[in-house]
Amino acid sequence: MKNSNPTLRTPRSNLAALPAHVREELHRKLHDGWRFIPLRQWLFAQIADRDIPALNLKTGDPYSLIWTRTAKDQKTAEETCRYRIGQWYRIHHQAWLDQLHDREKSTAVLDHLQRLNDARDPTRPGLDTAGADLIVRAILFDALEQAHFTAHDPNLLIRLAQTWSRMPR
Repeated sequence: MKNSNPTLRTPRSNLAALPAHVREELHRKLHDGWRFIPLRQWLFAQIADRDIPALNLKTGDPYSLIWTRTAKDQKTAEETCRYRIGQWYRIHHQAWLDQLHDREKSTAVLDHLQRLNDARDPTRPGLDTAGADLIVRAILFDALEQAHFTAHDPNLLIRLAQTWSRMPR
């Protein structure tokens, strides 16, 4: 199975140190077409909901402190943040999009398999042949393997396991 980002090192930027739910929201906004300046404004308006020692933020601090503490003025802080969002977009957001695509592909395969499994009628001869079962199992196994290595989505893995368990033996 391919690694979706073999060349990327572990990100150490200020954006990478943000809580996962904030990074996810940043990715979603980028995916929805938000421009960098409105994204920077949104990020500057956010308040830390927990202590973040890596960013020297306490609960209740605005995220803007990440950039305003070290900048000579507000404009420089805003430009630095906008620049960092641009870098994040070019590198880490593209990796996020690849993972999103893999999750969507796994989900589509799963939906198709569930429809096939639900449409089976054991009373009709010739419909459930050993060859068809083998093909469906192979597709399901491939989807499980892809989901395990790319999606890391527990709900998807649960759905795949449930579909597998409903397969006739």
